[in-house]
Amino acid sequence: MAENKGLNDFTFNWNKAHRSFFFTIQWAPVVGRPVNIEMRYSAVCYRDLYTTDDWNHFKAMVGLRSHNLMMVVSSEEAFSQGVVQIVVSSANHDYSESYIVSTLEWISRDFFGVK
Repeated sequence: MAENKGLNDFTFNWNKAHRSFFFTIQWAPVVGRPVNIEMRYSAVCYRDLYTTDDWNHFKAMVGLRSHNLMMVVSSEEAFSQGVVQIVVSSANHDYSESYIVSTLEWISRDFFGVK
């Protein structure tokens, strides 16, 4: 799973430093690529982001920043409760782990503003 070293390292290091905002990754067996990424965060801390405009911006930017390799499939209500589920098109011909990592960095640091 050398291909996933960057994603594994990012997730491990992020989760180690941020107990109230973390990522989980579900991997495809044998293939070794991510198929689902979930986020959990303290809903109270980010309640200023829970508008429909913010939700729509978030969903659009996840697709754009990942070159359409990631798609948010959870609901706006789940978003407001601190839960986001993202599916990954990891079988696509243009799959790139660097797109996944950079999108997770954008989500956490730029959209949510976590340091």
